[in-house]
Amino acid sequence: MGKLLKFLIPMLLLLLVFWRRDKDEPKKALPSEVPNKQEAAEQQYALFQNWLGVLYRDRPQKLAELSAAVGEYIRDDSVDGSDDASVDNVLNFGALGELDSEYVFAVDWKDSELFVDGVDAMAVRLGAKVQWPDDWAQQLPEQLMGTAYTQLLVQQVALYNAQTDGDFYVLMAVRQQDEADLKAAAQAWGLAIRPAEQPY
Repeated sequence: MGKLLKFLIPMLLLLLVFWRRDKDEPKKALPSEVPNKQEAAEQQYALFQNWLGVLYRDRPQKLAELSAAVGEYIRDDSVDGSDDASVDNVLNFGALGELDSEYVFAVDWKDSELFVDGVDAMAVRLGAKVQWPDDWAQQLPEQLMGTAYTQLLVQQVALYNAQTDGDFYVLMAVRQQDEADLKAAAQAWGLAIRPAEQPY
């Protein structure tokens, strides 16, 4: 029995060392998983480009530069196994920092001044104008969205807001003739949007 124990104890210790080493090492993706993630990243990139192309229909020369910047974010965070390349994260952390605020911008739920400035910039880009109420500074963006949406729609401009996971809004605007394309591109990408008269 003593000889058996002398043999078993070193073997158990050796197995324990290998088990702990395997447990502590980060798991590497199987070779077959990497192409799948790369393919998914490229698919999301293409869908993002389609959505971006609708927004920037009046400035197609800007698309390549913007697509490349955000595409790098999508590819890096998709292939490395993180969840950072979700549609919400790509929009909020990858795209908003690169895109021009007169096309799409984020605003805190209570920042009326930034909301008015942002919508005014969008309106100017699209040849429109919003007549804000005298007490706009006392109203929240949520209350002002209906005013902006109604007035812009009469001027053939569609103002939309996107669903977010935070205490802020994301607004975007296109010509009314491009509204159907914007909705279709957003839906295909997985971005939930609706007219700004219906704030999220």
